[in-house]
Amino acid sequence: MDLLTLLLCFLLTPKYVAVCGQESNGSGKDNDTNGGNTSGSSNSNSNSLLKLRPSTPSITHFVNDSFIIFCTTITQKDIDIKWKDSSGAARENTKGRVHIEKKAGLLALVFEHIALADKGNWTCEALSKETRKKERKSFELLVNQKISFDSTEMVQSAREGRDATVYCLVKGDPSPEISWLFNGEYINTVNSSKHKKLSDGLFIKNVTQQDAGEYTCRAMRITPTFSDSDQITILLRIQ
Repeated sequence: MDLLTLLLCFLLTPKYVAVCGQESNGSGKDNDTNGGNTSGSSNSNSNSLLKLRPSTPSITHFVNDSFIIFCTTITQKDIDIKWKDSSGAARENTKGRVHIEKKAGLLALVFEHIALADKGNWTCEALSKETRKKERKSFELLVNQKISFDSTEMVQSAREGRDATVYCLVKGDPSPEISWLFNGEYINTVNSSKHKKLSDGLFIKNVTQQDAGEYTCRAMRITPTFSDSDQITILLRIQ
């Protein structure tokens, strides 16, 4: 039994364990409990052709995470299923960073090293060859980029008597909120004539020797689905 089948055995409810080598739901009854009605309806879970595993309407991951989601059909007979991305294009490739893997009765969508471009609504679509009815199940993929301080120099310098900027180049999606500390003390950048928060750093007016020291650039995010923070300390020398 391969890895994909093992994952399916854990994810699917007992009604659908046929893929694990069993032919019934363990009760001695046929798996079809709705009187043979497999035409399905997008608005009725009891008659639905499709199920997603996991089944949450939105799923959050960070850039470079890996993730797999299964689209399963109640019946394996005369049903075509496909995955479509947020642009509506069908995914048919079986190799690559984002690809599909086919098994009897299911279609897996595999993300290897998730990118920001993957965010959006992904849809599994089933077409009954007999009735020509379509059904769709979708989920929203939310992709977050971890906080990083790209190209920020740990030691910076400024000239005494001039205005200066302590540069802190922060990346993250969604964008984090930035705050500053000087030698461990919080800097008020809202009502200050000395300091001003910029998109790429901290502005300091009329630098003196007293402004030399350690400046901490702190990035923080709080969203409905996660919260995180990171920081970097920069040494400012006055010349």
